Amino acid sequence: MVLLFEPYLLHMDQQLNEHSTIHKIRLKCTPIDITVLSVYSPVNPSTKQMTNDADKFHSDLQDTISNASTNDMLIIMGDLNARVGGNQQQLSSTNSVGPFAVDVENKNGARLADLCEINNIIVLNTFFQHKLLHQTSWMHPGNKI
Repeated sequence: MVLLFEPYLLHMDQQLNEHSTIHKIRLKCTPIDITVLSVYSPVNPSTKQMTNDADKFHSDLQDTISNASTNDMLIIMGDLNARVGGNQQQLSSTNSVGPFAVDVENKNGARLADLCEINNIIVLNTFFQHKLLHQTSWMHPGNKI
């Protein structure tokens, strides 16, 4: 549940895609307005249908980012089901992912890194060193870091 004081709320979309996994709110702030996207990404695709759903979600997310005011600060938060990482050579070729990404990147992580690179957005938590315990929020019990 989100409570907002009306004077700060510029615009709120109830639902931005057909599966209700992207929500946008625009806040009037000083010195700049803020657009916040709350997202829930499909899990990493393992079937053709899941791949189509993930592609649709990321396409919808890109459309939402493209339609946001370029004068606003943009914050994207939520469950992206993504592990952004890779080797240091890959990481040095991007400005979007910092030096403290996890070692193993998943499909959603690659999509997120590409989306961030295209839109000049950073994956903020990869720029700060964290204990291994705090690098991911949940992993399937069969996965290893």
